[in-house]
Amino acid sequence: MGMVIAFIPIPLDMPRPLLAYGRYWFLDVWKETHTAGFVLVIENDDTHGHIPPTIHIPHAYTDWT
Repeated sequence: MGMVIAFIPIPLDMPRPLLAYGRYWFLDVWKETHTAGFVLVIENDDTHGHIPPTIHIPHAYTDWT
């Protein structure tokens, strides 16, 4: 059983951009297992998935299988 996280406060005084990343596992309607990773860039007034080219993120965090 997983855990639902609806909100995590991020202090305003932390330097930006911040990177939030993770991976989750799930079963589809046919009981097939999948995993997906994500990277979220947190700016002062926005969030997006466009990682600056100067930051290297391993494919393990963004691959979908």
